[in-house]
Amino acid sequence: MIVTAVLSAAVLPCCSGFLDEETKTALSEATVYSTEEALESQLFGVYQGMNQNRLWLGTQHEYLHPASGLLVWKGQRTDAERLDQIKFGKYSTTGDGNSTLFTQLYVGINRCNRLLDNLPDSPVDEAYKTEVEAECKFVRALFYFMAVRLWGDVPLITHSPKNLSEVHNPRTAWYKVYAQILDDLTFAEEHMRDKSRQESVNPGKGRPFNMAATAIKSSVYLTIGSMLSSPDDNFWDSSRDQARLAAGRDPRTPDFSACGIRSAADAFTLAYDCAGAVMESGAYSLVDNYFKLFTWKDPEDFFLPERIVTVQSTNNSGACYIANRSLPQNPPHTSNYTSVNANWGRVRPDRFFINEFIRRTGGAMGSGDYDSDIYVSTEDPRYDATFFHSFKNLNGSQITCYPHASITTTTASTYLSYFRKYADPTYDAGNGRCDCYVMRYAEIYLIRAEAAAQLSSGVGDDYWNEAFDLIEVLHDRARKSFDTWTETEPRNTTYPKWDQADFTTKEQLRDAIVWERFIEMAYEAHEWFDTHRYGATWLKDNIAVPKNDFTELENQQFTALYIYYTLRPHPETVPEIRKGLLCAYPQIEFLQNTGLDISIDQNDFYWQ
Repeated sequence: MIVTAVLSAAVLPCCSGFLDEETKTALSEATVYSTEEALESQLFGVYQGMNQNRLWLGTQHEYLHPASGLLVWKGQRTDAERLDQIKFGKYSTTGDGNSTLFTQLYVGINRCNRLLDNLPDSPVDEAYKTEVEAECKFVRALFYFMAVRLWGDVPLITHSPKNLSEVHNPRTAWYKVYAQILDDLTFAEEHMRDKSRQESVNPGKGRPFNMAATAIKSSVYLTIGSMLSSPDDNFWDSSRDQARLAAGRDPRTPDFSACGIRSAADAFTLAYDCAGAVMESGAYSLVDNYFKLFTWKDPEDFFLPERIVTVQSTNNSGACYIANRSLPQNPPHTSNYTSVNANWGRVRPDRFFINEFIRRTGGAMGSGDYDSDIYVSTEDPRYDATFFHSFKNLNGSQITCYPHASITTTTASTYLSYFRKYADPTYDAGNGRCDCYVMRYAEIYLIRAEAAAQLSSGVGDDYWNEAFDLIEVLHDRARKSFDTWTETEPRNTTYPKWDQADFTTKEQLRDAIVWERFIEMAYEAHEWFDTHRYGATWLKDNIAVPKNDFTELENQQFTALYIYYTLRPHPETVPEIRKGLLCAYPQIEFLQNTGLDISIDQNDFYWQ
């Protein structure tokens, strides 16, 4: 809850890369903002707020992203948790999966606000303080961007509360939260340090610089465009507008005019332009080998030119949940495994997602009685870079997972593939030094391509051709990739590759690009957000119905505890799916935040 978060948030030094900081000043109220070094220490504390155990490196992958329909849990869950996952949202108003995530986001926001509030009185040079302010607002925008997509209306707090009366904040209309996000990012875009300046102040830390703000803006604009392009089946309920206006409250129907947006086309144009500005800047570049993004063994792996914003982990930063929840019990390529990980493999790729990954990348169907109606192999190198699907355990035994094993198996080790992306040589069942990409440069290609597809008038126009060509750049990189652990030469495969004839409408091209996001950025903390932003009809047509059909295949019919819940059908009607487009607002806020009225504020959206 906000009450606890804002009063208990400590400004802490951080750990690895830009989280490796040797604090040069004593953390006292008298000195903590008084020098440039002190302000940098405070910024490290702001970044540390991103490293909490329910956020990017943490268990949001376990509690949130399975509700995308693309990830699943291994192990026992309560019926309520299973229903959350099936209904595409976190309905529970309590527990680690919802209220703790809410609290930790506001802990991070308060760290930003505390620094921003104290900057004006700092004796440090004004130009330097402006740089710090810009970077702090950049991080605050990241926190709010996650919060508003999860819960819609959230308290918009831009100053650190000084007493209890200031912590009881009402929820702010969701589109006004977006306006604040864009205001913060615009300030950051204009005043954050550029690449060379950031490196001179913080050498070897990998901190974001000004172009990162433009990059995140492109994602925010794309999200707004997605929602505005499907207003009739998204999470807000326009029929409530009159009653809300009569009660002196903001209407549900969004008004983005303060952001320069009056239509979906406006938002897609801004997303397209921002992504283009990032590309034209030359500040980032794609790495040649997709595997290199997730190798974690050489020093340069942590300073790749594709990195825009990352959350960094270290071997002394506490449990690296993103790794220990997804890797096998004794992962390959990890030579430092010294203890038992009781939570191994709890987050896995859904069988439906594996099938779609292979199908959409030129893959082959099985030839046996048990697998003739599923896809079992693809030559797309990203498949091997993303999943452990066949490997030797450290004890030498061969582990062969779905879809290569007999699909009738129900053992926990083999019924699904494992995610591979966060296996690093130092992983020891708890800690690890892998990072989570909040944004990497490949996403800029995907954003510009999707915006171009949305701006296209149809097959063959300039926007259409550009969207197609941008995706083929990523495909070309993928085809040339190779496993740096076992191979020395590019694979030079035939797939992935698209043909213009594959698509006859811009909606087909757009949907293929969104699926390309799922493939390119699998298990990188995007799944829930990307499956939800186009609304209920998109979610029905792309996830709910095809996944329900897939689980009806004879070879998917199991009653084993581990996968039983995947057979429970997703809702297939727009009214039902709309109920899962937001997560339920945390109950603890209604219990202790007197600025809220549960009769009005427990999501006064479509589903209520």
